[in-house]
Amino acid sequence: MEQNKTKVQYLNKLKVEDVWKEFNCPKYVTYLCPRTDKLPKEIFEFDEQLKLDTNCILQKLDELISDPVTSNSVIRICKLLYDYLSKVGDNGYKVKDLSLVIKVLKFLAENVNRVKEYELHLDRMLELCNIRLLLEKSSESLIHKDVIEQYFTLLGHLLVILPTKKQALKVHKALHSLLLKTQKEDISAIQLEHYRKAMEKSKLPLTVVELLQASTTETYPKTLELVFLLSSISYKCCHRMLEANVLNVILIRMDLPYAIQLHCTRPPDLMLNGIEYSDETTLLIMNTLWSLMKSIIFPNNMPTNFKENLTSTHCVLWGLCYAFKRQIYYSQYRKFNTKIRNEIAMIILTISITLPSWNLVSGDIADTVIKYLVGIESGSVRIFAEIIKFDRTIDNLHFEKILLLIVTHLAEVDACIFLMIKWKLMQTILEIVNPNVEETKVTWNVSQFWDLWMYAINALSVLAPKMPQQFVEYHGGIRLYTMLEWCLNTKFDIKIIMTCVKTICLIILSDNKYLLEYLRECGIIL
Repeated sequence: MEQNKTKVQYLNKLKVEDVWKEFNCPKYVTYLCPRTDKLPKEIFEFDEQLKLDTNCILQKLDELISDPVTSNSVIRICKLLYDYLSKVGDNGYKVKDLSLVIKVLKFLAENVNRVKEYELHLDRMLELCNIRLLLEKSSESLIHKDVIEQYFTLLGHLLVILPTKKQALKVHKALHSLLLKTQKEDISAIQLEHYRKAMEKSKLPLTVVELLQASTTETYPKTLELVFLLSSISYKCCHRMLEANVLNVILIRMDLPYAIQLHCTRPPDLMLNGIEYSDETTLLIMNTLWSLMKSIIFPNNMPTNFKENLTSTHCVLWGLCYAFKRQIYYSQYRKFNTKIRNEIAMIILTISITLPSWNLVSGDIADTVIKYLVGIESGSVRIFAEIIKFDRTIDNLHFEKILLLIVTHLAEVDACIFLMIKWKLMQTILEIVNPNVEETKVTWNVSQFWDLWMYAINALSVLAPKMPQQFVEYHGGIRLYTMLEWCLNTKFDIKIIMTCVKTICLIILSDNKYLLEYLRECGIIL
């Protein structure tokens, strides 16, 4: 007994550098590290030390780090960490040990800046987070589900407090390993579904949103990768992040030069120069947005009044609008930007359908969409003091169809009707439905024309009752009557005929007396 006491006293008298200067292990300290005669042989008596199981070692560690007096005993803490990691090897953490592992990881992360000797141990413990938690009994995954939830909360907390980028990236890697099906299923490890359920309930999604909001230009893409990872796992996770305003955070920073130079200021009608997102980051932004928006489009298990609580600000809509304009401008030069332009248009369409409370008028988005729809049909539009021409391509056809869908939904907002009248949108719609071939040359091929025609006439059925005077002014009734007559006598296509009749019926059913009288004059109704 006296002999053992002497050994412990000797170990406690050792300085930290006396122990660590002899260990030249490239990665972390294990029983494979070289022995030395300069240190007492008791330090290297692994067979004796490893008789303790991992839980006993962790309990001893917990006693040390939880006591304000002994929490500064670096030598003793390092020795126990040394023993624990040697015992664990490459097998990963046991779920029954997880509550103690959480305490140790938190302690090391909080103190590694002060005690450099903890760095090797912390790095190794972060690497072990990549490995699925081990079960001794299959029921443990249910018994310890609250602890697994705390584990994900801790991983989020580590992203905040870890001092180095390298260490934070280890946590990123661990989250991907735990939440994606990248590992072979092991019956002795917790299954993927249990991790995902625990993650959903943890504070990790909220922490990631906070990190995204506070991230620098350099760290933004990596943090956004985590948002994409979590949003791709479940709608519940999406809903939690959306409630934390993740959508606003992403849209405000949609255009990097605008976000840096004019954050939360009405953007000017000129091109802002500066560092822009790489193509990879731009794609990541779009994929993340779609992953989040899908949870709103398909409202499975959506919380009560969820959509109503998702509010926007001018900053959000200005950021989205400026990014939209930039991509339209660049689309004349690169196919990639054409794709992103169309994707942003689809995002705007989705917002107009699923989030009607968002004020697209004050954010300049409604005006931009209407103006560009009119310009595209005429063949050119002015963006950033430059005239942009639109060729008759499949991508541009797709773009125009999306804009037609957007204006159809914008028609439900009274303020948008004023903008539509201002830009003479009714004239453009009627020119698509029944072009005046004597004054206008139809530049789409036959199949493209009829494809676009379907979208335009559907828009007309909604817009005509909203803008009756403009419908009459641009001879909407005569154009519809002529189109229907032509279809019956020249090109008999039942689908086109039925669509024409449906549009006329919808206009009649709007019960607008001004329109009804006009349609009688045109001979469409009695």
